[in-house]
Amino acid sequence: MLTSLVSGILVFSGMQDVLAMGAQPNLMMRILPPMLLGGLVCGIAGILLARNRAQQPLADNTRLPLTQMKGAAFEGSSVPMLLVDRDLVIISVNTSFLELLTDKLETFRSFWPDISPENVVGTCIDMFHRNPKHHHRLLADLSQMPFRTDISVGDLKFALSLNAAFDTDGTHIGNVLEWVDVSEARVNASVIDAIYTNQAVIELSLKGEILAVNEIVQNLLGYRAEELKGQPISLLNPGRSKDTSLAAPALWDGLRNGEAAIDKFLIEARDGRRIWFSTIINPIIDASKRTYKVIALMSDVSALEEMTFGQTAVIEFDPDGNILRANRPFLDAVGYTEAELAGKHHSLLLDKETAASAEYRQMWPQLREGKALRGTFRHRSKDGRTIYLGGAYSPIRDKSGKVVRVTKLGSDVTKAETERLEGIEHRARTEAEQARVVEQVSASLAHLAEGDLTTRLNETFAPEYELLRGNFNEALTRLENVLATVFMTSEEIRNKSVQMTQAADDLSHRTETQAAALEEAAASLEELTASVKAAASNAQKANSDVDATRQNAEESGRIVREAVEAMGEIETSSEHISRIIGVIDDIAFQTNLLALNAGVEAARAGEAGRGFAVVASEVRALAQRSSDAAKEISTLISTSSQQVGRGVDLVRKSGRSLETIVASVAGITSLVKEIAGSAREQSVGLSEINTAVTSLDQVTQQNAAMVEEATAASHAVKVDAETLEDLVRQFKANPDRAAAPRRQVRDKPATAPHHTAAPRSSMPRNTGNMALASRAAAAPADDWTDF
Repeated sequence: MLTSLVSGILVFSGMQDVLAMGAQPNLMMRILPPMLLGGLVCGIAGILLARNRAQQPLADNTRLPLTQMKGAAFEGSSVPMLLVDRDLVIISVNTSFLELLTDKLETFRSFWPDISPENVVGTCIDMFHRNPKHHHRLLADLSQMPFRTDISVGDLKFALSLNAAFDTDGTHIGNVLEWVDVSEARVNASVIDAIYTNQAVIELSLKGEILAVNEIVQNLLGYRAEELKGQPISLLNPGRSKDTSLAAPALWDGLRNGEAAIDKFLIEARDGRRIWFSTIINPIIDASKRTYKVIALMSDVSALEEMTFGQTAVIEFDPDGNILRANRPFLDAVGYTEAELAGKHHSLLLDKETAASAEYRQMWPQLREGKALRGTFRHRSKDGRTIYLGGAYSPIRDKSGKVVRVTKLGSDVTKAETERLEGIEHRARTEAEQARVVEQVSASLAHLAEGDLTTRLNETFAPEYELLRGNFNEALTRLENVLATVFMTSEEIRNKSVQMTQAADDLSHRTETQAAALEEAAASLEELTASVKAAASNAQKANSDVDATRQNAEESGRIVREAVEAMGEIETSSEHISRIIGVIDDIAFQTNLLALNAGVEAARAGEAGRGFAVVASEVRALAQRSSDAAKEISTLISTSSQQVGRGVDLVRKSGRSLETIVASVAGITSLVKEIAGSAREQSVGLSEINTAVTSLDQVTQQNAAMVEEATAASHAVKVDAETLEDLVRQFKANPDRAAAPRRQVRDKPATAPHHTAAPRSSMPRNTGNMALASRAAAAPADDWTDF
């Protein structure tokens, strides 16, 4: 049966059972593709025999007694069987059927959901057929027995056989139904058909006689099957030799012992063409494990063989190193003919030195042990030339693992190998020159490591290294010049660093003095700013008071003007009263005159006028009194008018004085406003000056810090310069190098221009830093200007 077609491994199983049945399988088949040949060692006949088993009729049980149906033969049969009564109801099943049903239960239930091994007994077999009436009609006629058919259950294929069952009296009591799973056999049959259609197949007897060939063999070799049948296989060997290829006795000894063989064989066609076949030769074994037939499954690999064997130098040896054959590329390379090499030992192709070497003596024992050798091999051609073949010696084993021959495949690499050896020789010379160069350079570098700059490479090098020697010497010369300059420069740097350190120290002291002065100026400006702010505030308050005074004076002037106007009105009223009193006085005078006249008239009237005279006398007295009162009032009013006039004059003078005061107050107000504005401007200006002085103080403090850092840096530079000078002194240089050109260093740095400090405003100063000030004043004239 076919176990795995993917891997190309054909496994034969169950063949003995089929052979015991007397089956004669159809052995016509063709070899599988060449890439599967390595796995086809276990007998292709298994497929053929399984196919035969599927095609063989089942045992004819037409008259099988019921007692036998229910006996051990029924239960122990490897064929799945069912007993059904005449109504086609299942009354019993054997173990094989239960195993089949259990194994394929999922597939069965996809068609009959209720079926199970437990309830299959009692079920009518109509359930397995689409048209029960059809098989009822067939089974009603016993002459149709045994009835055989195939059914499909999904992907499964079953061969069914129905046989009638009789009791001891010959009465028909039921039927025996056999199920044979032929799914795999049908697949195997299709595989066999594909192999037979596409591969070359030759069937041989154990004597090596051709029994049959398929059409592909006939087409490839140009023979008809009738022409080859009964002929020895040596007919197809090149030169009709019986000792080589398919007719080799050693090959047939193994086949008769049941050993399969896989190899490439050269077969000669009818027209003389030679065809390479990759071949599996498989013995067919009967039930008694005896080989009775051989099948050769072959694939034409001539194109592949020609591509490999025709372009690559190939030579074959027996295990002892004797030459069997060689192809044209190899013969062309060594200059021999095949006849000249046949039967000769491999050492013929070597020079005497190589053939006598211990390595060569170990070569063939290693190959006989199955160890392949790869590499580039030196050979001697017929005309004595040395040639090189790159490739491998590959041992070829037989079925038992014994090395039967050795094949060497290679290519002529003489040109490349010669170039490689010349390259090795050139590299050796180059490496020797490199070693000499490295040795001298190393010696000079050792002197240089010790500080000796006077060393030079004086010995001439090879042309390709002469530039290196010149560059090395030039580099040392330049290095010597540089170090000489560095030495002198470092000395100058050390000297200048001393000056820088002194200048930095002086600058640090002056900066501290300046910082202290700025701190005092900042404090004085702060006090002045506070005073100006207070003055501005008082001026603003005075301005407010003067403005209020001016307003009060203006109000007083207005009141005085109103008083003057009131006095004038009083004076006018007094004049009116005076006139009224004059009128009253005139009335009193007239009244008195009238009373006098009335008295006169009363006197004339005598007694009659005596009462009237009394009245007239009283009226005259009243008139006199009115006149006197009017005179007094007139006197008083006159005095009052005089006083009012004098008061009016005084009020007018007061008004004029108040107007003068108001004008003066207005002028004062204007001046106070100007003073307040000036005070505000001074306050703002002083605030800005204070801010500037504060910033200047901060900058000065920062400058002081930076000066301290510069001082520390200058000290470090001095130390570094001394260190550099000590380091340079470690090198040995030519004294003449000291005269080499070097960068000129100025003895003294350019001094900063002097700036005349602006005159300071006279203000109180703290004399706490006068020592620093006097110290700064004592500095040389070309130092930094104190500001």
